[in-house]
Amino acid sequence: MGWLGSHFFLLRNIPTYAWQWTALAMLTTWVADAGAYVVGKFVAGKYVLGKHKLSPRLSPNKTVEGYFGGVVLGTFFTVLIGYFMHVPFWPLLLLGLSITILGPLGDLSISLLKREAGVKDSGNFLPGHGGALDRVDTLLWTVAIAYYLAYILLQLSW
Repeated sequence: MGWLGSHFFLLRNIPTYAWQWTALAMLTTWVADAGAYVVGKFVAGKYVLGKHKLSPRLSPNKTVEGYFGGVVLGTFFTVLIGYFMHVPFWPLLLLGLSITILGPLGDLSISLLKREAGVKDSGNFLPGHGGALDRVDTLLWTVAIAYYLAYILLQLSW
C-alpha cells in the first residue's frame, strides 16, 4: 500500500503537466466510479439487456454494464476536462482509458484481501463505506497507472 501511495508524490513531480495529471488521475477515478455505480444500478436491466455480475465472489454488486459505463463516462470526462487544462488529446485519451479500464482492479484486489482475511470492512473510520481503505483502494492503483503512463510518454517526448 505504501509503495502505491508514493506514486502521488512521483506523479506530482513529473516535469510536464504535473498538477494536471495528478488532478485528472484523481477526478477520473471518482467520475468513473460514480459512472459505474449509476449505470450499473439504474441503467443496467432497464435500458440495457440484463445485469451481468463482474466478479460475484469479490464484489457481488459490481456489474459488467457498470464497468463499461464507468470506462465510457470516465474517459469522456478526462478528455473533456483535460482539454480545458490544455493537455494534448492523445495523452488524455490514453490516461482516461488506462485509469478506467485498469482502475477497478484496485478495488477488486482489496476486496480479495478482505475476503481472504474474513473481514467485511477495512475499518470503521467511515461507517457504511467499508472503511477508509475502501475509499482509496482504486485511487492507489490509478495514480500509479497515471505516473507510469506519464513517465513512458515523457520518454517518448510527448
